[in-house]
Amino acid sequence: MAFVEKSSGLPESYDVIVCGGGPSGWVAAVAAARLGCRTALIERFGFFGGTATAGLVVPISGFFKNGSRVVGGIPWEFEQEMERHGAAFAEMPKGHISVDTEYYKLIAQRMVLDSGVVVYTNSLVSEVLRDGKLITGIRAVGNEGPFEIRGKNFIDATGNGNICSMAGISTRTNQTPQPLSLCFELIGVDTSTPLLRDSIHHTGKEGTHSLNTEIHDYLDGLYSEQKAPQFGGPWFNTMLSGDRLAVNITRSNSTSLNARDYMTAEFQMREDMFRLLDILKNKYPEFKNCSISASAVNAGIREGRHLVGVHTLTGDELMRAEHFEDSVARNAHPIDMHCADGSSQVLQELSEAGYIPYRSLISPEADNVIVCGRAISADDAAHASIRVQATAMAVGQAAGTAAALCSRCGYSVHQLPAHELQKTLTGQNAIL
Repeated sequence: MAFVEKSSGLPESYDVIVCGGGPSGWVAAVAAARLGCRTALIERFGFFGGTATAGLVVPISGFFKNGSRVVGGIPWEFEQEMERHGAAFAEMPKGHISVDTEYYKLIAQRMVLDSGVVVYTNSLVSEVLRDGKLITGIRAVGNEGPFEIRGKNFIDATGNGNICSMAGISTRTNQTPQPLSLCFELIGVDTSTPLLRDSIHHTGKEGTHSLNTEIHDYLDGLYSEQKAPQFGGPWFNTMLSGDRLAVNITRSNSTSLNARDYMTAEFQMREDMFRLLDILKNKYPEFKNCSISASAVNAGIREGRHLVGVHTLTGDELMRAEHFEDSVARNAHPIDMHCADGSSQVLQELSEAGYIPYRSLISPEADNVIVCGRAISADDAAHASIRVQATAMAVGQAAGTAAALCSRCGYSVHQLPAHELQKTLTGQNAIL
């Protein structure tokens, strides 16, 4: 098979190649490019945002803890630009960020292009080229055929650790991963009544819950009688413009790492999506005139592969807010375990925001690979906390900055001085 440049005039080699344009990846690419590195971003869809935009998972969780903001830098710059367009709102005091997902695509696109990133959309990585402890290049397939690009440093922002897996870098999987969900969007819901009025804004004011307990209890009774499919939540959230609501309610205990199983789960949850909506329409007047206006491009994945890193972040370390000498990001979300076989969820609140060490982003088996997003090295409990979007974005900025510094100074990812990375991140208004 002949591998060629994707398009004439584009570079054949880069300082930093980011694979995956989800919440972590597009931020990583912007961070690297702003430091003057020739940066490429490979994304399988024609837009950025992944979990939020392709997956319709909103709100964006994890910017605030105990009333204080713990994620800054590029992610907060993005949130502020979204607010300027009326497309984001911080739901205080918890600080979850409600967003318009279509504006998310636009603002992320502008930030990526304005930073000078070379973008390869509608392209899927098919092979990773490795020479000892170095990745040397990426082979991918776009609409015009296969192509190959080379690079100095690589960022795995695929969410599932696909680049590491293809390169033979050690990862681990949970035999009972947290369940999948196929999120969707409703229009025409009456949100003026007590049933939904408060729960579509995940503020935490006056003890309000994000989970709609009344609907949960009704569905749970039907599920126990086998009159409703497996479900989670439900969680409803405003999308700010019009009467659009994001809905997180479907659930499957399948895996995303087997293509046939993932396909079967998506097909079943699409059936379940309509079954559950019919139940809501028949029970609650608020849903009588609503309809599904969009569903996620893919089922949302809570858990895939985990990097086996230099340091494995633990739930205990997050719970006691252990500060590391190489901390590069903060994390505010509770340890959030979803039951794979039912509708239950176990939450453990953090007393204060935790810390994420740089060593959890790198493997002892590779000298020029950095992982960001939910696939970083963490045990099950820590993963259940750090997998949310604001944390992924903060880790993405750390990964992109680290890769840029390694490229500019000739460091391996293991040689990069933590204080140099931290100083650069602080200078970019990141909160460490």
